[in-house]
Amino acid sequence: MGQMTFILLLGLIIRIIIATFTINWDFLRITQITLNFPSGGLFEIYRDPLSLYPVLTYWTRYALIWLAKPFLSPSFWQWNKSGDLAIISDVYIFRNLFFLKLPFILIEIATAYIFSSLLSKNKSKLFLLAWMINPIALYTITAFTNVDVFPIFFMALSLYFLNKKRSLSASFFLGVASAYKFFPLLGFPFLIFSLKKSGQKIYHTLIFLLPFIGSQIPALALPQYWKNSLTAPANRVILAATVNIGNNKVLILFVIVYFLLFFQYLVEMQKIRRVNLYLFLALSSLLAISAFNVQWAYWLLPLILYYQIYFVKEKVVIYLLYLAYFGIILLSQAALNIGMLSPIAPTLWTMENPLLRLTGKDVILLINICYSLFAAAIIYMSYRIYQEKNREIFQNEED
Repeated sequence: MGQMTFILLLGLIIRIIIATFTINWDFLRITQITLNFPSGGLFEIYRDPLSLYPVLTYWTRYALIWLAKPFLSPSFWQWNKSGDLAIISDVYIFRNLFFLKLPFILIEIATAYIFSSLLSKNKSKLFLLAWMINPIALYTITAFTNVDVFPIFFMALSLYFLNKKRSLSASFFLGVASAYKFFPLLGFPFLIFSLKKSGQKIYHTLIFLLPFIGSQIPALALPQYWKNSLTAPANRVILAATVNIGNNKVLILFVIVYFLLFFQYLVEMQKIRRVNLYLFLALSSLLAISAFNVQWAYWLLPLILYYQIYFVKEKVVIYLLYLAYFGIILLSQAALNIGMLSPIAPTLWTMENPLLRLTGKDVILLINICYSLFAAAIIYMSYRIYQEKNREIFQNEED
């Protein structure tokens, strides 16, 4: 057995064990919303005020559930309609969790492998091993079962084809990634402006828009889609950080930072080789100046692990980043920490987080400190990687 195969099997075994015994309210709710599709199509899905995601996310979830149907419990459809406590107390809970989560695990492992292939041989195995045992990966995908696994997979494919100098394929898969969630869209301007000819830019834009707009066409006529997904307040959180400049006017920090990055990118000499870097710089900026959800950390996992294996002498930064991240989780409601183990002990689902009793009113302050520390670590890591002019992030040096 080769080392890479062993690492992948190790990661798979760890994930299967964790996935089978953990559950998250968000995962349950998305599953319940998705299973409205057979009875009323997209209209029925987007009637739910929590249907935040674009069409392709729900189509993919439904397809994966349909494929798993022969292996799910006989009472799965009724199980899914039950209340939370009935769901986690069901005798088939472990069986259902295993088959519902298995596709997420396999896609995540494939994503890790793609990113590792974009590094030199002496670093790719180390990167893959670091991913397989990484606590952020194990929390966000294996336990939380985050739908961000889909866009990150296609974003990885986009960067892979870009590395192979197949920019049309890169544009298409970046469009697919953006069709699942909109954050990969931040990388598109960098990709387009790496091209020299206007005709190329137009053609690549059309290729990008084909999956991005095409997948949403069936829902664009639904008012509920615009209200609950496209323009939902939860999807505008990245615009919340502002600076008041008087007369009811504000400067939106993320817009300023993003365009500063874009302007800097325009003066780069080797734009095509810097697309990967600037995509992750844009995502870093997004997380650093917004009240990000804990599952969004998965977006930056490739960058975090890249820093971890290339800047081994700066371990303090890594330790503090993980401390801040899991500080946020441990200080949050029980559903994000101990409550996720409720398949083992259903009473944990409604249990109050004991840390909240200890911290009292100071819990918000402590969480904000953790957010700030996490942001500082991300900004510093991004800066250090940007400084490395002799090595581009996720550009296979052996190609």
